[in-house]
Amino acid sequence: MTQKIYKNTSSRLASVQILYSLESRVGKEEISNFDEKEIEEMVEKYHQTYLKEKYGIDEGNSNKKFVLKLVTSAIMASQDITTKIQSSLDKVDSLGRMNLLMQSVLRCAVAELSYFDTPAKIVIKEYLKISDSFFSDSEVSFVNGVLDKITKSMI
Repeated sequence: MTQKIYKNTSSRLASVQILYSLESRVGKEEISNFDEKEIEEMVEKYHQTYLKEKYGIDEGNSNKKFVLKLVTSAIMASQDITTKIQSSLDKVDSLGRMNLLMQSVLRCAVAELSYFDTPAKIVIKEYLKISDSFFSDSEVSFVNGVLDKITKSMI
């Protein structure tokens, strides 16, 4: 039985995929130089082509305004988000050593925790569900630990 993906979950998954695609294509340094119009154009392009073709995520399955706001927040506040993630990691862990997909999941989650009114409990639950699609149980637990530390530090 396949798990039903709800519109908000689909929108978060789309945001992670777009951020991952953009960062893997042009790199973090270059992506941080984009302005909001360029981000909007890229989100539109990925939303219309890549996400629809590869994942079946289209206008009916995803809230494009939410996706645009989340991706824009993750990119425009990249420095702040990186600081929050890095401060939640143990000394042996490093954001730069994580694979890019894990970084994209964490960046989107922290952007939503920081710049949206979504309750932390829902944000964590949603990104754990997304993480479970890509990672093993230990990595999902890692995401949970990082997001839990960040949430507690924001109180």
